[in-house]
Amino acid sequence: MRKVVFISGLSLIAGVAVAQYPGAKPVPANLKVGSDLITIEDAKAHLGFLAGPECEGRGTGQPGFEKAANYVAAHFKKLGLKPGGDNGTFFHSNKMWRSRPDPSSIKLKGPGGSPLKGQAMLTAGNGPINVSKLGVAVFHDAEEAKKADLFGDDKINVDGKVVFVFTKDPSTRYLSQLSIGNAAAIILVQDKAADPSWNVTQQKPNPNGTRTPSASITPAGFKALVGDTIGGKVSAHTEASYSEPLYTGTGQGHEITLTGEIVVEEATVSNVVAILEGTDPVLKKEYVGLGAHLDHLGRRGNTIYYGADDDGSGSTGILLAATAFAKNPVKPKRSIVFMTFYGEEMGLLGSRYLAGKPPFDLTKMVAEIQMDMIGRDSDGDQQNGGQTTDKAEENTDTIRLVGSKRISTELDKTIMSLNAYTALKFKYDAEGVYT
Repeated sequence: MRKVVFISGLSLIAGVAVAQYPGAKPVPANLKVGSDLITIEDAKAHLGFLAGPECEGRGTGQPGFEKAANYVAAHFKKLGLKPGGDNGTFFHSNKMWRSRPDPSSIKLKGPGGSPLKGQAMLTAGNGPINVSKLGVAVFHDAEEAKKADLFGDDKINVDGKVVFVFTKDPSTRYLSQLSIGNAAAIILVQDKAADPSWNVTQQKPNPNGTRTPSASITPAGFKALVGDTIGGKVSAHTEASYSEPLYTGTGQGHEITLTGEIVVEEATVSNVVAILEGTDPVLKKEYVGLGAHLDHLGRRGNTIYYGADDDGSGSTGILLAATAFAKNPVKPKRSIVFMTFYGEEMGLLGSRYLAGKPPFDLTKMVAEIQMDMIGRDSDGDQQNGGQTTDKAEENTDTIRLVGSKRISTELDKTIMSLNAYTALKFKYDAEGVYT
């Protein structure tokens, strides 16, 4: 059975732990109420929402992330925690920009100016887009696409061309190569035309930018657009056949026109911050932070990256720990700051913003414990070229402890002493992650 585990330092904060192993001491009576409130059932409920369909992968700046942030804030409020964000709220907010194509503006025309209706969807670009070039058809299996080098000697020249890519799972690297190759536009041929998703950035997109536009079209739409004659190969290329060798056709006489507008708007993104005030008159002015990043990759076209492991599990750990601390009769002497961050997958943006514009006195923070991918099963060779090996049986009683010896050996000693109540095994082989 999978076990939920959370470890913290008793000398720093009122410790909580669940899932005891052979040789563990009983949890002290004054901490048992909180400890017992960390349950597998609650973990499933929290993670089921955060990594479920409603939150759509919690992409920063996307509606799903906002739903997840509201969920975390509502839980903090229910526990009676003090808001630690802006203006008496739980939200420590920043402004970003998001853009996506306006579906109603998209027009894709084939030879002779014939419009294609209901088959295409623009998925990226800064707009306005007006492409009118000869087409190039590229047929490629998705796995082979990842290995492709399109621009070496005797490779494909896509400069100024509209490039069609037949694939079920387009490689990001592959599409990037097409963009670098100065393709006029990239049109993915897929079973279902992709829905446009929000592209979120820190700077306002240039409405007249030159980013290579990309669109999505069905095989039937492609056939309606260019017919069966381009390169003499299209008629044999069906919806079920995505693995033909790389092929290009010059598309002579097949002029493709793609137009569309991009919607740009300001987006508010928020860390969620709550504080449990300490009980000691002096020590309560110091903070111990418990953090996890709330975001994942979100929705990208028709694909949702749910992020249960990275880092729905860590955010769930924050919610469980907050419950245990808030409801345990004995409260910690120091104040505890619970934090979930936005934008980690975009480059640690949320934690960087909190560090640069902290909503509390950051100089009084004496420790910060970060939880990332805390429920991940692992088996076999790992990082460093297989120098690290995990065993399946370790998944029940082992946790990676990263950084506890890097700045303060006192922290590691505290964790080791508290581990007497849990008897977990630790691995330190992921220390490189800390740097």
